[in-house]
Amino acid sequence: MRKMKFGILLVFAVLVLVGTVSAFAPITFPYDGKLVVTYVSSDAGYNNEFGVFLPGPLSLGKIHDVTPPQVYTQVGRCSNGENVVVYITTPIKPTDPYGPQTYYSNALGDDNLDHAYVTPQVDGSFNVAFEDSWKDLIDNDANDVVLNVACTPDPINTPEFPTLALPAGLIVGLLGVVLFIQKTKEV
Repeated sequence: MRKMKFGILLVFAVLVLVGTVSAFAPITFPYDGKLVVTYVSSDAGYNNEFGVFLPGPLSLGKIHDVTPPQVYTQVGRCSNGENVVVYITTPIKPTDPYGPQTYYSNALGDDNLDHAYVTPQVDGSFNVAFEDSWKDLIDNDANDVVLNVACTPDPINTPEFPTLALPAGLIVGLLGVVLFIQKTKEV
């Protein structure tokens, strides 16, 4: 009975902690490379602008002007441990007295609510799902704009085969000469 009470308390504590964790998270990569943003999907009535804030800023377009999946490869560079921040900006909406608003992948909106939900992917990229409505109108579907943020690592500069083979061949040759000289002295 005591173990069951402890288990229930533990589950409750985890639920409370998970409930207080913010949905936004940093987007960082453990290497330098080329930043790639993919416009994955949208289910928004508003023609939201989307883009990269850091490094940048760089507007990539408006959701009603592109067809997903749209891949953007000329958006900048990602650096080891540096935050990448994507955003959406809502247009002026006649039914929304709070617009336009800009929501970032790394911060709460001005209404103190999460508007960006960052999910790490198995391939090392991040999906960012945005909610574009202000707190009084929010529908919490987080599918108004969905972006994927990836970093293509820079190629590792390794010496070519002849560059490596020359010193190795020289060392083996010298070792052979030393052994040959030593062998002839013994005879």
